[in-house]
Amino acid sequence: LSYLTKIKKLERKYFLQILLIAVLISIIGFYLSIFFSEYALMRLYPKWANESLDIMYYTTGAAMISLVSSAINPIVLRFCRKSLQIFINAIYLVSYVGLSLLFLHIGGLTGFCIGILISKIIYLTIKILVFFAYSYREV
Repeated sequence: LSYLTKIKKLERKYFLQILLIAVLISIIGFYLSIFFSEYALMRLYPKWANESLDIMYYTTGAAMISLVSSAINPIVLRFCRKSLQIFINAIYLVSYVGLSLLFLHIGGLTGFCIGILISKIIYLTIKILVFFAYSYREV
């Protein structure tokens, strides 16, 4: 983070490298989490394990997308206008609440988890698009 305060402009290739590393870590984390969660759920909560396994892929996916989003967040904060942060977070809030409630109504708890996953994908996509839209300017 201290490196980010010193530089005036971040080249797109460095952003893509950070994004790629975060995506690779999240893919590894996704599979490790799925592997160990199935075992842990069966051992710790045998009564609820089968129901939990139904939503585990969605919740783990949402967590891994949050990991990627958190990895690029300092970069987006540093190199984009502050007013865009309000815009990005407002879209995230609306999509999170709207999609999770919509999908909750359609599919119950599984639908709720799908709605959250979709809202996190939207949030990450917007962050990436905003960075590329404003990465040409110096801070």
